[in-house]
Amino acid sequence: RVHGGELTAPPGLTQPHTGALFGSQLIFKYKNMESGSHWQLSQCFGGDQDPATEVAQADIVSACSFDYTGKYLAAGDRGGRVVVWQQEMAKPKMRRNGMTCPVEYKFYCEFQSHDPEFDVLKSVEIEEKIGQLKWLHRPSDSKFLLSSNDKTIKLWKIYDKDFKEVVETPVEGASVAVPRLQIVERATVAKPKGNFANAHPGHIHSVSPCSDGTSFLSADDFRVHVWDINHTQVTTSIRSNLFFFVCFFAFHTRLSLTCQICLSSSQRIQNIPTK
Repeated sequence: RVHGGELTAPPGLTQPHTGALFGSQLIFKYKNMESGSHWQLSQCFGGDQDPATEVAQADIVSACSFDYTGKYLAAGDRGGRVVVWQQEMAKPKMRRNGMTCPVEYKFYCEFQSHDPEFDVLKSVEIEEKIGQLKWLHRPSDSKFLLSSNDKTIKLWKIYDKDFKEVVETPVEGASVAVPRLQIVERATVAKPKGNFANAHPGHIHSVSPCSDGTSFLSADDFRVHVWDINHTQVTTSIRSNLFFFVCFFAFHTRLSLTCQICLSSSQRIQNIPTK
């Protein structure tokens, strides 16, 4: 539960301290299936910082998301950064708070997703704060992640890249050397693959990938846009009427061969009395 920039434990659990990661704690909770109702703290990132240390606003977690397999976790902060963790199977003897942990998440990569901008037409600053993080369903070894601030959505390709250099291998019995490529380093790289901007006059509050892996939708208070990840232009738009705010919009997570199902919620605009 997010409370004033901090993640707090549910009632009955020990209240965690403010952590070092993005200035707030990132917590996993593991349910003991044998008891059926007992929850324990499974993993905590950022709990090693002095609770008295003042937290910078840019270091506070603003969005978190598991991918559809549960193997990857992404978290974004108000400074526009995104950190990704990868799931690893914990050793059977590993215990936390007296309970065996089935999995453990290790650091995978980190990158800067958004930077502060300035809207010249409206003369307002656009924060770099990450508001939405969503993983795409893609049958590929590479991972695709959507991140957004209030105005712009970006598509990132996350993959493992081999860095190579040319080395010369001497040939036995000859005075020549044969050049060949040799892997010198393997690193995880986040590469931008799409920039979806200038479509929402209001603040983006919903981003939802389609189960087909090729499209997604975004929504503000009055508009819903459907995008194709291979293009940076809107393919379909839905506008709300003047009497309702769009509060939430999302695709169904299952793939349908005939149609795509969406879920939405709205709020009626209250009439403002005039004198």
